[in-house]
Amino acid sequence: MLVRSRDRALPEVNGPITARVKRIEVGGVTRPATDVESVGGVQRLSRLVRKMDAAEGTELDQFRAEQYSYGQMPGAKSDDHPAVASVLASQGTAEYRKRTDPMMTPEAFDAGAYRSDPMGYVKAVVPGRVWQTAQPGPGVPVLASRSKLYQAVVQGEAVRLRVVTAAGAPVTFTTFDLGSFENRLPSITVAADDQGVAEASFTGTPGTINDVNILAASPMASGQLHFMVHVLGRGE
Repeated sequence: MLVRSRDRALPEVNGPITARVKRIEVGGVTRPATDVESVGGVQRLSRLVRKMDAAEGTELDQFRAEQYSYGQMPGAKSDDHPAVASVLASQGTAEYRKRTDPMMTPEAFDAGAYRSDPMGYVKAVVPGRVWQTAQPGPGVPVLASRSKLYQAVVQGEAVRLRVVTAAGAPVTFTTFDLGSFENRLPSITVAADDQGVAEASFTGTPGTINDVNILAASPMASGQLHFMVHVLGRGE
């Protein structure tokens, strides 16, 4: 592989590109030299490109994924999902911490209000709902799992988490170790179907590695469920 500057082609070397090369071309994409140096120099990029498969653009996806080390992940944008836009719009208000901090106590669950507007309830992102469960008693279901409590997934791929609660009841899933759900956020509330089954799709996003702890709870069922998803780095 050749790494090209604007003026001339440079052979592959065992070290970072010198400061004389202001911009380089890798895999047909022009990048600042500092981008290359930040991931370990030309030799590092050569290994990434050699990992590509027949699918066009795979080497660029690999490059982007490896830009995020453990504990770092791509930021969410308002146009990613309506839930993201809603959370970002709450910045600067008292609601913002409730939308982002799982240790913030949510408002008390109102079953009547939920039945009147279930979609309004599930659209709201409130991570702390995982601490909100029903008091055990006659006629109160116990939250149960319909999927394995421990699963493994390769970084960038998704796994489905399923639980059983009361029919139509809301269930909140919150991750405490990065990753995101289908709303591109670390917490989501979904409504169970007529059989009481609720599910969410969890993705091990770039920067998410090893064991991820996820809690699930429903205000219309007793008990919590603790899921653990082991996220494998690409190539493991």
